[in-house]
Amino acid sequence: LNTIYKQANVVWTVTSGSAFNFDLGGNGLEAADATLLAKYSTEMRALRDAYKQANANYDKDAYYIFVVPNFSNAQLKGYMVRGRALGFVTANASAKEVAHELAHGAFGLEHTFPKTEQSTTNNLLDYGI
Repeated sequence: LNTIYKQANVVWTVTSGSAFNFDLGGNGLEAADATLLAKYSTEMRALRDAYKQANANYDKDAYYIFVVPNFSNAQLKGYMVRGRALGFVTANASAKEVAHELAHGAFGLEHTFPKTEQSTTNNLLDYGI
């Protein structure tokens, strides 16, 4: 992450939390429905709430990225709401994909598309070429 964000003069301190188990069922983490007003799916909120309840040292000023085996939408590799401190990535997500999600959450950044054709740039907020 620090290599990716170096040009923006951003430095991350990353720690791994203790093992936390949450039953996602057989189809992965339920993806949020972008057409609803809710920013997170019911399952995302349940995971967040269970984690907060199990961890007395939950830091409301930190960013949290939950690593999940997969999403119910197999095309999805990560999800983080702009301006929020909670995100999700798949277990096989790259550092760039984690950095992409943090760009949404920590900095409130949007995708480069549709202004720029999707997957045509190396911009962190594009899906890459």
